[in-house]
Amino acid sequence: MSGYVKGRRKSKSPDDFYGMNIAGHFVPSEMIITSMLVSLYLLFLIGGAIGGGDDSLILEIFSFIMFAILAYAVRTSLKRMEPFTKVIDAFLILSTAPLVISLGKMAGILSPAAFEGITGIMYYNLAYLVLSAMLIAMLLFFEKDRMSDIFIKAGNMLESIKVGVAGLLICGVIFIAAQLFLYGGGLSFLSASPDTAIAVLLLSAAGAISAEIWFRGLLLSRLLDVVEKDAAIVIQAGVFAVFEALIAFTLTQDMIITIFALVAAAGLGYYWGRVTVKNDSIIGPILFHTGFYTLIVLPVLAGTIA
Repeated sequence: MSGYVKGRRKSKSPDDFYGMNIAGHFVPSEMIITSMLVSLYLLFLIGGAIGGGDDSLILEIFSFIMFAILAYAVRTSLKRMEPFTKVIDAFLILSTAPLVISLGKMAGILSPAAFEGITGIMYYNLAYLVLSAMLIAMLLFFEKDRMSDIFIKAGNMLESIKVGVAGLLICGVIFIAAQLFLYGGGLSFLSASPDTAIAVLLLSAAGAISAEIWFRGLLLSRLLDVVEKDAAIVIQAGVFAVFEALIAFTLTQDMIITIFALVAAAGLGYYWGRVTVKNDSIIGPILFHTGFYTLIVLPVLAGTIA
């Protein structure tokens, strides 16, 4: 497949697949199948976010069961789907994370009240990072893969760090400029709550690391094995955008903020995807993403603390 990246292990190509004409354009079957898998995942994801309560839990369970069945089938009876095994595994693990958190809340292991407000965002980021690391480590062990197979490596480190640091600086300049404008020349929030600012920076890093491992690491690396490079980058950016928009909607119930989150995440997700592929590493996107999350969270805290 043309999505192959030198130095990365590539799954068996679906050479016996064909395709179909849609509105006069030939669409390869691997693109059609990938789009169907993505649509299935997003259907359950959106339904769960909108439904809430028991409906959300039911959809999370169905999503997990559906991808678990597919993961088993492609290893046994659906041999023609074998090239998509790792893409299906990625969606299975993506479906597992929210289900585990929901079951943890139901069992009383995780307190639902702890996930409310700004403190809840911080708590969720830490819990999600730990859970993400555990689930992805289990998947890589099961598939006999390495962390380097999902872009968790140095790669072109210097260039990656340059992009990341530049992103951090841009976000920092925007935040300081906003503070100067809002508070008439004084950085009131930073001076009043330096410990909180540091805590938010660290927790923003936790959220950025988990998101980059999931989307630019696990998902993008699997998509590159079955579709063209540009298509893989666009698809992961789309999934990431919907994921971020649903989080924004859940926290704010504001459609304007949700739409902004959708558009911003789509653009940044696409850019971070290209940076990841170019530099063969998620280091740069993690740094840039940390700055972006900090830029979002700090102003909210400033409105409640300053």
